[in-house]
Amino acid sequence: MNDNHNPYQVVPRSVDPYAAPVSPVVHEVELEPAGLGLRFLNYLIDSLVFGFVYGFVLGLLHAAPRDPIAYMFLSIGATIAYYTIMEGAFGVTLGKLATGTRVVDEDGNPPSPGKAMIRSLCRFIPFEPFSLLFSGERRSGWHDSLAGTLVVKKT
Repeated sequence: MNDNHNPYQVVPRSVDPYAAPVSPVVHEVELEPAGLGLRFLNYLIDSLVFGFVYGFVLGLLHAAPRDPIAYMFLSIGATIAYYTIMEGAFGVTLGKLATGTRVVDEDGNPPSPGKAMIRSLCRFIPFEPFSLLFSGERRSGWHDSLAGTLVVKKT
């Protein structure tokens, strides 16, 4: 009796039980890092849109705190929420959407919500924006390298 064939195995009609197994085809995707100019444009667009919406909502709710420390923490929390939700759920922010870039993990997949949160928190490391200037060919700042992400051009 053949050990490879089980006569009692349920086989769907659309599958040939005697066909050779087909190995999945793996396509290697080349990720092209976004340049410093595009990343700066992402930052400008996100800052302008976020600042406008944040100011509008605070004005609409008459909720702007008078204490500068409270305002700072509220702004930081809102910024972390914006980047975490947008990058964790969609892989883009409004700035990245406008410039045709996206955030991916090291495998080219959209970042997990955890990686998006780490990425958002790392934006507040002192002098972090300057890390992009010294990142070399990969063009990634500390918020990218610590989270295991990369900003790439959409293909």
